[in-house]
Amino acid sequence: MNFNREELYELIWTKPLSSVAATCGVSMPVLRQLCLDHAIPLPWGGFKPGKERTELPESQGFDFPAALAAAANSLHFPGETTATFQVARKLNDPDPYIIAAQNTIKEDYQFHRMPHMLRAGFGQLAIRSSKSNWDRALRIMDTLVKAWQHRGYRISNQDKETIVHLREVRIKVSLRETTTVTPPKEKYGSQIHTATGQLALKIDGWLDREWKDGKVPLETHIQEILDHMEVAARDLEKVWAKRQAEEEQEAIEEQAEATRLKENTEEAAAFEALLQEAQRWHQFTILDQYLDALQKSIPRSPAFQQWLNWARHRRRLFDPIAKAQQDNKRD
Repeated sequence: MNFNREELYELIWTKPLSSVAATCGVSMPVLRQLCLDHAIPLPWGGFKPGKERTELPESQGFDFPAALAAAANSLHFPGETTATFQVARKLNDPDPYIIAAQNTIKEDYQFHRMPHMLRAGFGQLAIRSSKSNWDRALRIMDTLVKAWQHRGYRISNQDKETIVHLREVRIKVSLRETTTVTPPKEKYGSQIHTATGQLALKIDGWLDREWKDGKVPLETHIQEILDHMEVAARDLEKVWAKRQAEEEQEAIEEQAEATRLKENTEEAAAFEALLQEAQRWHQFTILDQYLDALQKSIPRSPAFQQWLNWARHRRRLFDPIAKAQQDNKRD
């Protein structure tokens, strides 16, 4: 099976991603990674017929088989083998998180809705199941915890929540046994939740998703769960990087606009000063004409001559042309 980039884009926007992944013979995380690598947009919130599309940006050098291989290879962490994703038939050298859960098993009587459901304590791994499924739930979570740690992820537990930190990305993870709900028999009674024997692992956060027992058991989805979490983190990191680049560009443009406004303001002020100097020069021209007229029309006397000398001295002292010549010499 081979597609060019436009054909793959068309498939993704006309069929569910799971169907496209099956057609390509790869897992959904690998297909997501391929799309992430080659800027092929995916429908936000899942596939819906007739959903408005995100335009396919231009790109070059797309080779479908090579792109698939590169995407799959980028999700393979050093040191991982097939055994990394296999859930053991019995606990072997369990992680301290698992040992803590074993040591603090509690029966969940929350609002009397889930009788006989076991759960780890507060501040421990988010695990809840019936007694018959407890050992299996621990083995699945032990496999995941060890794989998370091998990949360099950090794990933290807050109250009843388990948070996996993929670098700066936080993903909430919980392993639960699903239940059926029986309506209350009495008017003010509580709903009764009954365990189904079916385990489900749910991740909340970017690209949230749930895997559960079905035609194949939850244990077969370990690699897909891990890869989905990694791709979700990379996708969110790309969104953050794009947003940061946009914010930085906006900051550059805002700074350029501020500089432009400042320069315009300074230029306007300089021009206003020029107009004032021109006006001042015009006033000095009028003053010269006035002094000449006085000199011609008033008989000379010692007092008048003294005043006229004073006036012409002050005029030369504040002459704008002379001041401009002096400023030019300094420059």
